Amino acid sequence: MHIGFLLFDGADAEAHVYRQDLVIQVYSGRFTATGGTLDLGDGVLAAVAAIEGDVAVTGRVDAQGGLRIGAHEYEPRYHVSHTVKGSTVLLDQDRIGQLCGDVDGCEVRIAMRLWRGAQDTAAASRVFHLHYDVPTRRWRIGETGADERFGQIGDNQHTLVREIFDTCYLTERVYDNFNIGLDDGQGFKLLLWNGFNGPDRRCELTFID
Repeated sequence: MHIGFLLFDGADAEAHVYRQDLVIQVYSGRFTATGGTLDLGDGVLAAVAAIEGDVAVTGRVDAQGGLRIGAHEYEPRYHVSHTVKGSTVLLDQDRIGQLCGDVDGCEVRIAMRLWRGAQDTAAASRVFHLHYDVPTRRWRIGETGADERFGQIGDNQHTLVREIFDTCYLTERVYDNFNIGLDDGQGFKLLLWNGFNGPDRRCELTFID
């Protein structure tokens, strides 16, 4: 016995259970899948490792660990760590577009760790909201208690998106060994600077949809 397909409507569903392409029973109601077992209600359990066939969803799908369709994976967040002092690392622009390019934008957390030394293991952080328009590459951020900033990738303006204590920056420009370059048009970057000089200081940046 295996599940041929599930038809979801919000939290309720109808499951057609197949054997050799023959529908032998139809279950309706609220289903829960735990540890490879699909609970069809009324004490009926179906052991499944995967759902075979077509799945039509009307409503919301909550995927706690992300969603994989074929070879493509969709994660609800994108995280980058950076440890090269005085230099930028180019971020994944496609992932930022996926997370921040819709109507509700995304939450961004920028943090620094070990900024003075080994005692600073708990990160100091700031949180703001980013809206990013993928076709025009225009962006705008908002943060409670701080000024709004806006810009456009590739306009060659010296726009620092947001920073924390002159140590970690989300920026458009290229930096290399503390030399400041231009907005090269490639996209957002993460910079580790010298507001604090802990030898092992590092930046953490997270985008959350």
